[in-house]
Amino acid sequence: ADADNQCWAYFQERVSRAPEQVLRYCRDPNVKPLWALSAGRPSNPDIPSCSYCKGPLCYEFQVGQFV
Repeated sequence: ADADNQCWAYFQERVSRAPEQVLRYCRDPNVKPLWALSAGRPSNPDIPSCSYCKGPLCYEFQVGQFV
């Protein structure tokens, strides 16, 4: 629960910077998706390989929703 609370606080802080933004896009290989909770995140074995090149997938964009 504590990890989820920390994750939620960070999520709220980041979203509050641009509350109208619904799409986050970044091709930097070190950038991670913005998660609202720490529970339920997929681990590397849960993420399939690219269906075209069979290489690892990486974060490129994230769609949010208006509250």
